Amino acid sequence: MRAPEHPPADRGPRRRASLHRVTSAAGRRELLVAGALLVGVLGLKLPTLGVPYHWDEMTAYVAPARWLAGESLWRGLPGLHPPEQFFGHPTGLYLLMAVVYRALGHSIEVSHAVAVTFAFLGVWCTYRLGSDLGGASTGLLAAVFLLFTPVYFAQAGMLLADLPVASCGALCLHCFLRDRRIPYLVCGFALVALKETGAAVPFAIAIWLLGRERHVPGGVRKAALYGSPLALTIAFFVAQRLSSGRFVANPFFAQRPSVHGDPQQILAGLVQVCGWVLGAQQRWALTLIVVAAVAVRGWRAVWRREFGLFALVGSCFVVAFSFLYVLPRYLLPTFPLLCVVAATALSGLVRATRWRVVVGCAVTALSVVGLFGADDAPDSFSEDMQYVDVVRTHQEAARYLAERHPGARVHALWPLSRAFRDPAMGYVTEPLALVDDRATADVVVLTPQGSSRNLELASWVERSGLRLERRVERRGKRVDIYVRGSLASGDHGLSP
Repeated sequence: MRAPEHPPADRGPRRRASLHRVTSAAGRRELLVAGALLVGVLGLKLPTLGVPYHWDEMTAYVAPARWLAGESLWRGLPGLHPPEQFFGHPTGLYLLMAVVYRALGHSIEVSHAVAVTFAFLGVWCTYRLGSDLGGASTGLLAAVFLLFTPVYFAQAGMLLADLPVASCGALCLHCFLRDRRIPYLVCGFALVALKETGAAVPFAIAIWLLGRERHVPGGVRKAALYGSPLALTIAFFVAQRLSSGRFVANPFFAQRPSVHGDPQQILAGLVQVCGWVLGAQQRWALTLIVVAAVAVRGWRAVWRREFGLFALVGSCFVVAFSFLYVLPRYLLPTFPLLCVVAATALSGLVRATRWRVVVGCAVTALSVVGLFGADDAPDSFSEDMQYVDVVRTHQEAARYLAERHPGARVHALWPLSRAFRDPAMGYVTEPLALVDDRATADVVVLTPQGSSRNLELASWVERSGLRLERRVERRGKRVDIYVRGSLASGDHGLSP
């Protein structure tokens, strides 16, 4: 036999050099994708950085964070602040924003830059999850699907906890699936400190591990390790109970029940939550892709063992919010997982890259159409970009009152009452003279996009004989400004 021209010992360095080239190329690709996603998210959300705070942003997050920034940061711990100061939530996001405000000063742009940073993190982690399970093209599809999911896109411009929970939840899953324990633990404890819903991820991971590895040596210990962030959640609720007498010190739930136990209500809640996760805002298209892939290619072409874990995480939200009070944004942590599953199914269903791109673009276009609207319902519209119309009408009404009726006694309900009183919210430069007693007000301001008590206030206004002086309107959202007959004004017409 002819001896080889190169001894086997020479192949090691060549193989290592080849591996280095491959990993370097993969690293450059990852950096390129990360840069492209960052530019895309930042470019799309740049117009909303300066939009004034909206609804729960004002009262439930920004105002408490600003309060904490002016106090000792230790006051973020249960028992060291008024029970309802943080609306019964863990204080991770409040502490983060308090530190940011101390370092950079408070501004709307700073707050929204933090929100956009979390939005990018969620899109990037969704890409990594999809890339790990189905390749780079699958990851890109999943990331694009998530970014243009209307509720995700809208929440990316608001400082609320649900999108950070979704982003950190996706990062935790990525770290877990790669068995990066230290990064996972850091992210996991940060996740549950953001909001109580973050506990769903370590809980699902622990259950999944117990189901798969309980008979494997060290399996139970591993499940306990990955489930350890739950200890912080338990400690938080115990501390709240000891310090306030309640597990959840939320003033909203003090006025209305947060849990419904009637079987019919639970069933209705189950249908509502499933409909929102799988069907609303054109997400039926993602669900349809999964169903079509299974029907055409079979389960084996679509299923990944990690999807069992995704299903567990989703089930935690579906089950919990079937009997708990729910807003659509509370379900945000399930959407990165749905997008990854749909992108993986699309890659299995459509093998040709060009057709995959066509279908992906069509689904994205459907989502973009759902971003905007011109509805006139009594809603906050926090689930799509219509919230900007609500903010702009409220902002214009505040500007009108400041210019036409400086010093007038104004009666308005939440959220206008907060917007008119606090210049830091972005609506006024000086606080308006708000009064709680509507009978003593010179001006009464009404909006359907506000507190449900506006209906009763509108009835009172009709009986009181106040005159409609100005209507500020924008794509179905409106603010009506009523004045007493004795209040002079140079403009008694309606705005176009």
